[in-house]
Amino acid sequence: MQSDPACPDPPEDALSTETQRGRTRIEIESPRPPVRVLFCVDNLGIGGTELNAVRTAEALDPARVRLTVALLGADGELRARYERLGIAIHRFPIGTLRGRRTLSEGRRFVQLLRTERIDVVHCHDMYSNVFGSVAGRLAGVGAVIVSRRWSNTLPDPALR
Repeated sequence: MQSDPACPDPPEDALSTETQRGRTRIEIESPRPPVRVLFCVDNLGIGGTELNAVRTAEALDPARVRLTVALLGADGELRARYERLGIAIHRFPIGTLRGRRTLSEGRRFVQLLRTERIDVVHCHDMYSNVFGSVAGRLAGVGAVIVSRRWSNTLPDPALR
């Protein structure tokens, strides 16, 4: 049987599936590199925001998303869960948002974002929102996400 020239054969890497009406739909899978995402977190202790971040990491498909974690504060119990997933954790111990150490850690952070060619920075808490969003913009990252998961009262009036 000859092929119909109006309907050429699909490429070899195409997947064909039957639709409800009996038609064949052809989907071509193009090999795309994974999106490079960095989670910026204040600490790795057990808390609501921290658990949300690690559970999201566990649900991501590593073929589609390459995740890296930037840790600004205290280490904690959740480190083991990231390590089991093979996710790199980079420490940026800033202590406070106002100080020379924050500036030097910020330069290191910008360098990591550029070196790793991060596509998305997702900041998960108060200090990471300020530190990570500024560094992400300075590094030229395409998308910066900040999350607010705390009450209306901020512990540090300078963050208001």
